[in-house]
Amino acid sequence: MLEICTLRRLEPPEFERLLDRLGRLEELTAARSIVVKPNLVAANCAKPDGHAMTDRTLLHDVLRAILAINPHARVHVAESDSTGNAFAYEKLAQLGLPGSLQVPGPDAERVTTCDLSRDRLVRVTDERFAFFTSG
Repeated sequence: MLEICTLRRLEPPEFERLLDRLGRLEELTAARSIVVKPNLVAANCAKPDGHAMTDRTLLHDVLRAILAINPHARVHVAESDSTGNAFAYEKLAQLGLPGSLQVPGPDAERVTTCDLSRDRLVRVTDERFAFFTSG
């Protein structure tokens, strides 16, 4: 069954129930590092409240929920370059990430950004790592 959701706010218990329904709660709880990849499009020219860009309030809520579910993991907000000279580092800076997400207290130290186009990345193959595919 297809379910469509148009939430603008997400409380940690709702996110936990969603992950449980997807069968991914245990993996999130056990993870040491979690990557969240919002769609930041061309942050310097896109409207932050437009429909092409991930809503920052929703991104904040997702981060808050992840940090509550897993109090030990580091969370990386990842972005890459877009067409038309929209560089990832410019988008992250333009939006003031991660600081503008206002993650409270010591949890803020567990949230970082990752420029997928420039940061040093290492390919790791391991059967224990979970990822979503079209299947």
